[in-house]
Amino acid sequence: MASVKGDCVVLVRRLSPTTTEDSLREFLGTVGDISHIQFGRDCLTGELTGNAHCAFRQCSEAVQAIAELNKKSLDGNSIEIMEIPKSNLLFSIKSESPPDNTARTQTIIQSPLKLSLFSGEPKPKGGEVPFEMWKHEIRCLQLDDNCNAQSLVRLVRRSLRGEAGQLVLNMGIDSSIDQILDKLEGFYGTVESGAVLLQQLYSARQGLDESITAYSARLQLAIDRVEQRKGISPTAKDETLRVVFWKGMSDESLKQAIRHKYEVVTSFDELVRIARQQEQENGEFQKFHAPQRSRQRVGGANAQTVDTEVDLVKELREVKNKLKEMEINSCSSNVSGRPNNDSSNSRPYRPRPRGPCYNCGQPGHIARECRIPPPPPPAHYPPHPSHFPSPPPLFPPIHSSSSNVSPQYNSPLNEGRPLPRGGQ
Repeated sequence: MASVKGDCVVLVRRLSPTTTEDSLREFLGTVGDISHIQFGRDCLTGELTGNAHCAFRQCSEAVQAIAELNKKSLDGNSIEIMEIPKSNLLFSIKSESPPDNTARTQTIIQSPLKLSLFSGEPKPKGGEVPFEMWKHEIRCLQLDDNCNAQSLVRLVRRSLRGEAGQLVLNMGIDSSIDQILDKLEGFYGTVESGAVLLQQLYSARQGLDESITAYSARLQLAIDRVEQRKGISPTAKDETLRVVFWKGMSDESLKQAIRHKYEVVTSFDELVRIARQQEQENGEFQKFHAPQRSRQRVGGANAQTVDTEVDLVKELREVKNKLKEMEINSCSSNVSGRPNNDSSNSRPYRPRPRGPCYNCGQPGHIARECRIPPPPPPAHYPPHPSHFPSPPPLFPPIHSSSSNVSPQYNSPLNEGRPLPRGGQ
């Protein structure tokens, strides 16, 4: 937090890196008396930002500096002199009157307060946070002496979005922070009892692809909710986490590697650190001893190292393409009479001329495509079946010597026609 004493403060921008406090005071002193100068610095690197806050003893001098010295050159740079933005002037502290009955004020300049966005969505996105985190930020701002209740209410209302903002909108403009939090707690806060949350914690298990860091963080957040709902005492948290963490680990090899540490270490944080270290060592060991794929050199003098599996895949793809081409060529040859091995011939395919038609005798088409009606067959060809004599019977008639048999049974039943094979 940067503090500048005095009422009449101006912001000087685009200062040269070579500009010092003495040179700036001498430059601004042409219009009035300077009481305080403070240069801006980067919070991470500590380098000068090219800005400075300068406080005059009288407001008329500050107004004169903005009107006369703006856009003037200082150390080779054209500087800008402007008023301090109201968003940076958060509050003014007025001290008690000194013995000479002259009032003094102190203006504190700092960055404006910020609060994360909250909309009530199950999956926060776009800078939004869950309800518990948003509520925790508000509790922290309530403990800040530099933030009053009215400013915090406005900040909370600006941070609400979507459905949560509509709920607070209908509460009225006189609602306090506690009333807003109680309202949203019923909609988005934790409603399970401490016993139910504790049972969920006991049944927690590590996922197959879940790391030790994610698993331990999930357990820590779960037991924090249990404590908030009065489901567990603060003294029993660490031991409960240690037992649940150990029983829920899915990697048996990692579990066996740190078993001796589990029996000795009594802190959950220390056990998590040991498990993460062992997990990292196992991952590096498996990565170092992973089986290397076989490689071979091809190409003679300019040989290059290629992967055998990649070569096999390429060869298999070429074989599939050739088989597909052969299948297409065989289908086309069945339709047009083109031979199957024409794909290897670079010459264009030319269909052979068709022979003479058996119907009309003209070349260029075949008999089933001929449009000329066929000539009538000759009278002697083919001969009618009635012209052939009837064939003799396959079996001669049987004559019985008995007198009581009628004569019609002496001849076969199918006389003049051939009998089935094996029948009489």
